[in-house]
Amino acid sequence: MNRRTSFFKGYVWTRKSIFNTYVWLCLLFVAIDQITKWIVVKHISFHDEIEIIPNFLYFSHIYNTGVVFGLGDGASWSRPINIAISWLMSFAIFNFWRKRLHKEDGLMNATLMLLEAGAVGNLIDRTFYWGQNGGPNGVVDWIDLYFGGSPTDRGGFLNPFANFNIADACITVGIILYIVLSIVETSKMSDEEAEEYINENAFWRKKKTAIEDENGKDC
Repeated sequence: MNRRTSFFKGYVWTRKSIFNTYVWLCLLFVAIDQITKWIVVKHISFHDEIEIIPNFLYFSHIYNTGVVFGLGDGASWSRPINIAISWLMSFAIFNFWRKRLHKEDGLMNATLMLLEAGAVGNLIDRTFYWGQNGGPNGVVDWIDLYFGGSPTDRGGFLNPFANFNIADACITVGIILYIVLSIVETSKMSDEEAEEYINENAFWRKKKTAIEDENGKDC
């Protein structure tokens, strides 16, 4: 199996290169995200919270029609906009990943597929979960973090700090990794460009040194 396709910028498809695209990572986290959401829907009552680590981590069952971490939830006009944004972001991430495949950068591929997993995981909820037959109505959020508080004591700043799911976690980790990798890549590109410039101008530097030496001898 060894194929090139123009759609993927001439990327050579082999068993090893398919693994290095990290599509499998995206599919894995989408599956984990959807499975955990349905476990929550089936086994935790709506708005209930289960204590995992006191005053820090709780599992709950809520719906979010806003964006990541529950932002914008409750605004009826926002849901169609959020659905459209989710589709656009999912396509944009996929397209960016596709155009970078030929660079064979496994770590960046993994990062982009992590972002894609988060985008697709919540996209499924936003697009298809509208409360039909008593089912979920929006994105299922089930992980609650508290900083020095609890469901019965919401004192302090931003308690709960965050309501999220596996897809949100993928997006957050993916964004952090992408920023770090982009900074490293930019620095690397600058070094390569500087080295290329030095190599290209090495001949003229030597020529200039020879001329200066000749002028020094004449003096």
